[in-house]
Amino acid sequence: RSLVGSEMCIRDRYTSSYPILIKNSELSRIWYKHDQTFKKPKANLCFDIVTPVTYQSPKNCVAATLFSRLLADSLTEFSYDADLGGLHYSLSATIEGLQLHVTGYNCKQRVLLQKVIQRMAKFKVNTERFQLIKEAVTREYKNFQLEQPYSRALYNINLCTESFRWTNEEYIEAIEDIDPTFLQDFIPRLLESLFIEGLIHGNISHKEALDIFDTIEGVLKPKPLIITFQEQRVIKLTKGKTHLCRMYGLDPENNNSAIENFYQIGISTIQLTATLDLLCQIIQAPAYSQLRTTEQLGYLVFTGTRSDRGTEGFRVIIQSSVKDAGFLDERIEAFLKTFRADLEKMPNDEWERNVASVIDRKLEKDKSLREETKRYWREIINPHLYQFDRAIKEVEVIKKLKKQDMLEFYDKYISPDSKERRKLSSQVFGKGFSMVPNEEAKKNPDVVVIEDKRAFKRSMPLFPLVYTGLDRKSSRL
Repeated sequence: RSLVGSEMCIRDRYTSSYPILIKNSELSRIWYKHDQTFKKPKANLCFDIVTPVTYQSPKNCVAATLFSRLLADSLTEFSYDADLGGLHYSLSATIEGLQLHVTGYNCKQRVLLQKVIQRMAKFKVNTERFQLIKEAVTREYKNFQLEQPYSRALYNINLCTESFRWTNEEYIEAIEDIDPTFLQDFIPRLLESLFIEGLIHGNISHKEALDIFDTIEGVLKPKPLIITFQEQRVIKLTKGKTHLCRMYGLDPENNNSAIENFYQIGISTIQLTATLDLLCQIIQAPAYSQLRTTEQLGYLVFTGTRSDRGTEGFRVIIQSSVKDAGFLDERIEAFLKTFRADLEKMPNDEWERNVASVIDRKLEKDKSLREETKRYWREIINPHLYQFDRAIKEVEVIKKLKKQDMLEFYDKYISPDSKERRKLSSQVFGKGFSMVPNEEAKKNPDVVVIEDKRAFKRSMPLFPLVYTGLDRKSSRL
């Protein structure tokens, strides 16, 4: 009964077009927006609970995952009742700590939130449930090794470009050493020093939003972050080089090969993202038509953006059962070469249709409170750019873009003929296919073969951290 709403009134409106910052302390930062569009007695509460302990080791990463799963398991009966009352929550481990989301009818959200936070603060590991959850998580790690080759190709791009990242293999090894005693001792360390950034969006008043954070801080009683917090950064690929990361698929029975060709552009700006989005709109249909329909390279053909820690790039993904990853790379490059001529010859009316299509998509109204929340949360969580009016700013840029601007952009960052292009090709070879030996590939002076991902990253420069003036309460490396 404590979760059944008895009050369904719409709160007084606190007018603001975008989320506003209502608190910024050494413990927390609160973004708040009262819903003025959907006018339902609902709200979405999003919390990024930052702690440097999570990513200090593979063992800590796995322990954080086990904690989030066990906590959810212990609240199964309560969360079932909450679901019946239109309330939902999720808790997950991330590179930076934990993320907690509470959604649904706002009148009883505080009850659900307080229950979850109190369970976090006083959690006791159930030995029997621990073993079951540990076995389930272990299976997930091992099953990842047998996922489709394109998933591994994407994963290897992350391993090659993110400044520090533990591997799935390290998680499999680490989980073997975790027992209930270790996890019980780990949880207080995990929650001892925190910084909590959150978004309160919906039918909630300004005062209620502040009270929600007071509740969290009052229950968890965290100290401010004092341990040096090493933020993830992105390595800067070398201009004019093709960086090559290759492997055989881990499933010996899977005959599919896969590739992600990633063309790194640089630090995210409104100008860059707007131009890149328009390029993706223009290139999508021709790429699918040539690589999928005409050449029949594979069922999975994708072109789009890759965003990571405040940097942007363009990517092409193909999975094929008929051709190896080296051949797929050649065909992607051939397409990119011919597309340049097609772009140059594009009629003005076709250019304008593509521009209008991107503008319409960016200005399309959110269909639900959840959709609007997700749009704001993306700006807050990664990489903390807080460009809540991004769509409007990007549309202004797109309206001014000319075909010549796009040709110059393409010639610099994407064209195979560019001397400034930064390319990383992640290739997975399926059953029955063989790759050119590394020594042979190294003979090409424009190719950098990545044999040891961590050694490669240590040798490369990093893009600077994106700084918006709203720093996390921690030292930066």
